[in-house]
Amino acid sequence: LSQGYGPVIGTDKDPPLKPMIIAESKTRLAVRKLHVRPPTGLRRIQSCEDADGVTMPSNLPYSPTNATWKGKPAVTLKQIQDEAKKK
Repeated sequence: LSQGYGPVIGTDKDPPLKPMIIAESKTRLAVRKLHVRPPTGLRRIQSCEDADGVTMPSNLPYSPTNATWKGKPAVTLKQIQDEAKKK
């Protein structure tokens, strides 16, 4: 009989197994693919310019003076801390 390539089939002894070597960059890429973040939306913020050339945004979703977010009332951290000090 002529012997072919590879291990001989039919022997009782198992062939030696070698662990597969994977590059670290490929494993990092695989992890990154699992944790894909949805893209952040692009939004155009309009601004108006005054006589001095200063531009101010005109359509922000929040109002720092009234403490609202998207039209709903909001509570700031400072307000919560002040309430805690009063008690």
